[in-house]
Parts: sequence; C-alpha cells; structure tokens
Amino acid sequence: MSPGGALDFLLLDLPPGSDRFAAVAGLLPRLAGVIVVTVPALVSQAVVKKAITAAQERGDPLLGVVENMAGYVCPECGTLSPLFPGGDVEEMARAMGLPLLGHIPFDPRLAAEADAGLSFALTHPDTPTAQALATLTTTVEGALRS
Repeated sequence: MSPGGALDFLLLDLPPGSDRFAAVAGLLPRLAGVIVVTVPALVSQAVVKKAITAAQERGDPLLGVVENMAGYVCPECGTLSPLFPGGDVEEMARAMGLPLLGHIPFDPRLAAEADAGLSFALTHPDTPTAQALATLTTTVEGALRS
C-alpha cells in the first residue's frame, strides 16, 4: 500500500462471464485497466471474448490477455508440454485487438503456496511459473504507468 493507506492495486479474480464483470465494474468508480485471463481451451476463450466485449462496451481500458495454465513443466526434464488441447490464445488476443501479456505455466505448487498464504514467487523463484509471474508483473506495471 502507498503512504496514507491508498491502494497501489486492487486485483479482482472474477469467475467467467461478462455479466459478472459488468456487475462488479459498475460498483467501482474508475478502472485503471482490465486484464483478461484465459486458458488455452476454446470454451474458455469463447467466454473471455464476451467479457472483452463487455469491457469494451463500458469503455474500460483493456491492458491485454494472459494465458493461464499455458502448459505443464515436467519436474524431471523441464520440458513444457501442453496441458489443454485447443485454441491459440495469441491468435485470439490478436483477433480481439489486444496484446498477449504473458503465458503462465501450470505448477501444482502454486495453489498450495497460495492456500498457505505464501508467495510462490518468493518460495520458488527459479521456476518457469515464478519467472513468468515476475515478467507479467513488470509488463502490467509498465502498461498502467504509460
């Protein structure tokens, strides 16, 4: 938090659906930016496209798209393999006129660390997932400041 108790960022993780986004966004005075998250599955991308359209109709600034669960890193060899069959998130983002902000690989330890109140980026800083999260953080901060 900034001096004086003001928030630096307020991140809301909403379930899929444009109606949920519109309801919550209507309660907030001004959004500095919207980040849309999807997994590389066509069903998820169809729902995300509706949410993007809802944000565009409200006039909210869309910072871009993040691909979550963008593959699984083999713990033995470090190879990234697809976790979901399906759509090309980069192509979907391009078709919607948005930048792809990052790819976050799946790591089962991430949920366990979050449930324990720990920062995955601090407990596993050398993993591809932590590095992707750090890169995404820098990218979003830059987009918000420009």
